[in-house]
Amino acid sequence: MQENRRILIIGQDPMGFDDFFSSLLREDDRTAGPGPEPAPCLAQDETRALELLNSGLLTRHPFALVYLDARSLPAKAPLKTAARILKADPSVKILMATHSDGQIPNDILSNDQGKNLVYLQEPFSRANLIQLARSLVNEWNLEKSKDLLAESLKMANKELGRMNQNLRQKVKKQAAMIVQAEKMASVGLLAAGVAHEINNPISYVSANLFTAKTYFTRIKGLCEKYTEAESFLKGLNNEEADKLLEDISAFKAKHKIGMILKDLETISGESIDGIERVKAIVSNLKTFSRIDKAQLQRIYGTA
Repeated sequence: MQENRRILIIGQDPMGFDDFFSSLLREDDRTAGPGPEPAPCLAQDETRALELLNSGLLTRHPFALVYLDARSLPAKAPLKTAARILKADPSVKILMATHSDGQIPNDILSNDQGKNLVYLQEPFSRANLIQLARSLVNEWNLEKSKDLLAESLKMANKELGRMNQNLRQKVKKQAAMIVQAEKMASVGLLAAGVAHEINNPISYVSANLFTAKTYFTRIKGLCEKYTEAESFLKGLNNEEADKLLEDISAFKAKHKIGMILKDLETISGESIDGIERVKAIVSNLKTFSRIDKAQLQRIYGTA
């Protein structure tokens, strides 16, 4: 922060202010920079002083010190002026010069206002005045630096709190992802186990069904040959053959052999189709278990 050495002088005929403030303002040229020239401003009455004070506050170039010469004013008038100045700018420092026998009332300023007001009673030298004024200006700058530091610390703490909040949210989200991944991994392991347990018997059933279908095709072919044989026997006009054909026809009718042959072909086809679907489900379960394991590895960063 650039050091502020702006001084406001209130008094009708201040003694030696030119030399005094020129000496004070030359104390440290290293602080020169943008903004108003570090020259004292003179106000001969309270109204003009408040105008200058408020103008400095509005332009963000406040005064660090107000020098109030109370030696030519009534007893309580300077304190009332000081109270109005401190109400307008509570942080400004006030150096009030008084007579040696001047009374210092304590019923006008509050405790907070009183800490920024310093009395300088006669007799005092110019050196005393310069030293005290420099001390108050430096005190004002230190307080402002402390306020800026406190504000920066407040902002840093606020930013740190925001970062901590973001970090907590990220950790919470990551933890939820890990829990979900572990759940899915457990489901994947379960799926792999179920797939393995189903796969073996399904393989037996599938192989047996295909074999049964092959056998059924052969038996069906044999039945067709028997039908041809029946037609041949009818043409023989043999009494025994006719009796055998009647028995065969009665057996077929009673046990619905024709319908059974048709149903067996349909049933075997549907059963084989169902087994193929179950095998597809088992294959999908295995694929799911492998994909889920890969996702868990990516979350934990493992190979």
